[in-house]
Parts: sequence; structure tokens; C-alpha cells
Amino acid sequence: MGVDMSCTSDADELAAALRAHRDGRLAEAEALYRRVLDRAPGEPMAPYLLGLLTLSDGRAAEAEMLLRYALALRPHDTDTSRALARACAATGARGEAIDLYRAVLAARPDDAAAGVNLANVLRDEGALAEAEAACRAALALRSDLMEGHVTLGSILLAAGDATSAVDAYRAAVALRPDSAVAHTGLGMALLHAGQAAEALDASGTATLCGPALAEAWFVAGTALRALGRAGEALDSLQRAVRLDAGHARAWMNLGHAAADLDRPAAAENYLNEAIARDPGLAEAHASLGAVLTEAGRLPAAVAACDRALALRPGMAVAHWHRAVAHLLAGNFAAGWADFEWRKRHLRFAAHFRPLDGTPWDGGALVGRSILLRAEQGLGDTIQFARYVPVLAAMGARVVLACAPALASLLAQLPAEIVPNAGHLPATDCWADLLSLPYLLGTRPETIPAPEGYLCPPPGRRVTRAGLARGGLLRVGLIWAGNPAHRNDTRRSLPGRAVAAILAAAEAAPGLRFTSLQHGPRGAEAAALYDLPDRSADMTDFAATAALIDGLDLVVAADTAVAHLAGAMGKPVWLLLPFAPDWRWMAGRADSPWYAGMRLFRQSAPGDWGSVAARVAAGLIARCGAAGDASRAVAGMPSAAAAATPAPQAMPIAATRGDQPRGAARLVMS
Repeated sequence: MGVDMSCTSDADELAAALRAHRDGRLAEAEALYRRVLDRAPGEPMAPYLLGLLTLSDGRAAEAEMLLRYALALRPHDTDTSRALARACAATGARGEAIDLYRAVLAARPDDAAAGVNLANVLRDEGALAEAEAACRAALALRSDLMEGHVTLGSILLAAGDATSAVDAYRAAVALRPDSAVAHTGLGMALLHAGQAAEALDASGTATLCGPALAEAWFVAGTALRALGRAGEALDSLQRAVRLDAGHARAWMNLGHAAADLDRPAAAENYLNEAIARDPGLAEAHASLGAVLTEAGRLPAAVAACDRALALRPGMAVAHWHRAVAHLLAGNFAAGWADFEWRKRHLRFAAHFRPLDGTPWDGGALVGRSILLRAEQGLGDTIQFARYVPVLAAMGARVVLACAPALASLLAQLPAEIVPNAGHLPATDCWADLLSLPYLLGTRPETIPAPEGYLCPPPGRRVTRAGLARGGLLRVGLIWAGNPAHRNDTRRSLPGRAVAAILAAAEAAPGLRFTSLQHGPRGAEAAALYDLPDRSADMTDFAATAALIDGLDLVVAADTAVAHLAGAMGKPVWLLLPFAPDWRWMAGRADSPWYAGMRLFRQSAPGDWGSVAARVAAGLIARCGAAGDASRAVAGMPSAAAAATPAPQAMPIAATRGDQPRGAARLVMS
């Protein structure tokens, strides 16, 4: 752009302003530009250059005004048009920005940088196919344009093609190995591709190349959390918000990391910070719903999820979190409806591959065949297998597809049992097993068969004497679940708590424990707790049922064995973390799913000590009662009567009203 100045002093001052601008003395440059603009309002260079300065300084609205003025003075100047397009994009006037960029490209079709900028705006408008085409056209002109590869990566990532996005960002890194932006984009693409360790490497390089780039620390923190390193994630994300206090997603992920560390108050504060900075961030509202559910504030949790869904209708994770809050509160009608959205939740979607045939809508089944597809864990299958007799009673021929480990146990149900892997048989209709409460309108008071619906197969029973000889109270104990479970660190008991429960046998000689621990931690029975390791006997769930059948009581962490004992109608004492699964509801010491189950809840996150103490006291009391009953049958005085001529109080287990409240643990997406 040429300069035709009538006043030499104005030309000199403009030149001085430009030198100051290039040297980074921005305040001086701005003052000089404004003086020239005041003296020579018809001169186009001053508003143009001042527009560039204010745009780079983050004052997009002011820049837009100045650049419009400059363009009015020189309507056909492509540099001014391109700068105005940038300002319009920054102020949200994306439609006008697109038109301006297209006009620039019409005049200068070889302007690759304008093509990349056009692609950025089209991406932000959601026109991903057009954006990709514009970006590839620019890269065809300038394949060495690093910014073009970064933009292409962002477009591909927005389109859900993480693999191709990784390739685009790798091309950018190859061109500029010292680019923090390129390494940051690569880290984000690797995260979306499920390669968290590689994402951490890329974002770590980004923080070295550009330690002041908040986005690099954000990606690093997100990768650390994905790797289960929540404490380190917290540090990286705090660095991100120190660098950019307006980074709403960094605040949100701080909330996620704090929740992972069982710091619910901090998690709530961080999520509220995210929402304050971006009230339209639907994910933050949904995550707040999860945290409030964890704190037991269920109406507030539902309201937070409602706000998320108002912002983004059809958001599966918000429906899921709201389902959990409703089900915990006993609001089954709304809860089961939201629970159906699990099929679109990334955590569960793999369980729901498309099936041939017609999904069942809850209608008549007389004379029809129905395939029930088990989903999620083995405990879920056991819990919801109670619906098989219900459908059979409706006149259906039921086919249940489940894990082979459950086949022998569930063969007693009125259903054909088939493996859930591979090809499934054709039926008139099908349903996912955990959708049956929704389809049948189940309420807490209408749950089928809470008294029990399974027993050991014939010929697989174990005698009581074979379990614990001479014991007055035979108790099966399982203290840990599958270590691969995402919530195992919260639901499995630490060694101190297990030892405290086993110590009850010292105060109650008639108490006999049998280990029901199996899988990777089965060897702990003998190695840590001096119990016989029965894991080799539990070859499948039918064999485990046979062991349970000879027991008086099962004390269990939240595992499939707990569901099995409950489904057999056995007394079960279930040991729950402060924020347990949705199915155990809130504020109850019993469960409508299993009539013989009693719930022992943590009074605070991680407080297994009080749970173990209450269980041990309850076992001692129950063993004492069993001993008195045994002596009464034999015509002998009770232990208390033999010890003292007067009645003596005995320790009793906590009643239902003594149980503290808990709420569901959710992993936010």
C-alpha cells in the first residue's frame, strides 16, 4: 500500500510510528498513529496500521471500527480487506469475514494465508467440509505453511477424524519442531485418538517450546488426568489458568481432576469458575451435576443437568448424570428414561453394537421370541436377570446372551442361554437387559423377586461342614473387585479395614470366615489374612453360588459376588464407599433390589475404618445371638446368663436409621 502524504511532518511521524510498532514499543506507536489520524483523517495508512495494532492487542471491536474506516478510504485494498476479515472473525461477525476472505482470494487467488484464515472461520461456523476444502487448496499452494497444517488438523479433529488430525499436526511439527502451537495440537489430537501417553509427550514438548502458552498446559493436564495422574493434572491445569484466567475448559478440567482426588468442594468451585467464564459451556454444567450428585444434593444436580441439556439438547453425558441423580432419589420414571442415553455415552457405547431385527417396545410378547442382550459387568447381568421369568410369564420365548462365566448359573432361568460374543440367534424382537426396567415401568415397590431368584445348580452344593467346621456363624467375605474397574480404588477395601473385620473372630469364637475372593486378588486370602484360598474352587458363578449356599451371611464389597448372594436370597452386608453406584439409592440401609441386603455406607469419602468397625460389631452381636439360639435349642443357658445373674446389654449393629447418607460416584466425560 502506497502513502501519499501532503505534509512531510505527518509522513515522518507515520514512519516513526511504524518503527516503534515493529520494535514492540506499542504504546508509543499507538500515540503516534492517533496523532497522524487526528491531523490527517483522510490518510488511510494510519487507521490501517492502528487497526492492526489494536487487533494484535486483543481489542477486536476497536480494530474492526478502524479497519472499516481504512477500507472506506481505499475500498479495493486487499491488505485492508484481509485485516478487516480477521477483526470480524474475532468479534463474531463470521459471515462478513467469510465474504471478505473470499473477495481477497478472488483478487489474489495465490494468497495461501488468506485461504488458511478462511478455513479457520468456516470451521468455526461449523462448515467443516468447506473448511477442509479451503485449507487443502491453500496447502496445495504452500505445502510449507505450518499454520495451514495446524488449521487442517483442527478441522479434522472437529470432524471426528482424530487419526488424520494426528497426521496433519505431525506435518506441522516436522516443518516447525520448535512450534508450541503445533505440538499442542498434536497432543490434543492424540488424546482424541486414545493415545494419552503420546499426548503427554507432545504437550510436554509444547510446554518446553512455549511455557507461556496456556493451551499447552491445558492439554498436558488433560493427558495426565487420562493417565490416572490426577494430582499432576491439577498442577498443570492450575498453571494453565494462571496464564489464562479466562480458559473455561481448563477450569472445567480442574474440576474433573479435583473430583478424581475426592475433593468435591474444590471440584464444585472449579466448575463454577468455568461456568462463570463461559456460561454456555454445557460440559461444565453436566460435570457440576455429577459433583453435586456425589455430594448428595440431588435436586441441584438435576437442575445442573437440565441447564446442560438446555444448552445442548441430546447431550448423552448430561442425560446419564441426570439419570443417576434421579435413580438415587428413587425417581425411577424419570431415571430410567434418562438411563437409556447410556447407549450414546462414550463409556458404554461399545456394549451396544447394532443388532438385527426389531427392538422390543414393551408390548405384547405372547407367542414371540425375544433376545435379551447382557451389558456392562457380570453383576449387572445377575441383578437384571430377575426379569427373565417376568418376560417368560408374558408368553415369550426368551434367549439370554451373556458372558460364559454366567452360563451354568443362569441355565436355571426360563431362557435359552447363549454366549454374547459372536453371532446371536434371530428372534422376533430384542432388548438390552438393563433397558427392561424402563420398558416395564419398574418402580422401587414393583422390582421383581427381591427375595431371590437364583440357587446353585443341582449337584453343585457345598456342605456347611466343608466350609467352616464347628462355626456358629459362617460368613463369606469378599473385600475387593476387579482391579481394572474404573472405580475399584474407591469400592475395594484396604488391608486395614479387612483386618479389622476379621478381628471380630477374636471376640466371637463361634465366628468362622470363608474367603469368597477370587480373580487377581484371590491369593490375598492366604497371603495376607490367613484364610484358605478358595479361588480355585470358584471356576464359574455356579461354583461360587455353591460356596455361598453353605453360608449364613455374606459380607461383600460392591462386586458381582454381592449381587449373586442377594439374588440367592442370602443375607448380605454390602460395604459401600461414600459415593456408591446409582442402584443403591441414597439414604437407605436396605435395598429394594435384594430383600436380605443391608447397606453399610462410608460416613465420609475414604472412611473404611468406621464401616469395618460397624461390621465387626454387628458380626460379634450376630454371632452371640446365634450362640444363644444354639444353646437354647440344646437346653443350655445362654452365654450372657452363664456369665452373670442379671440381664446384660450386648452390642448391636447399627439400625437403618443409623446409616449415613452417600451418593453416586460418577466419572465425568
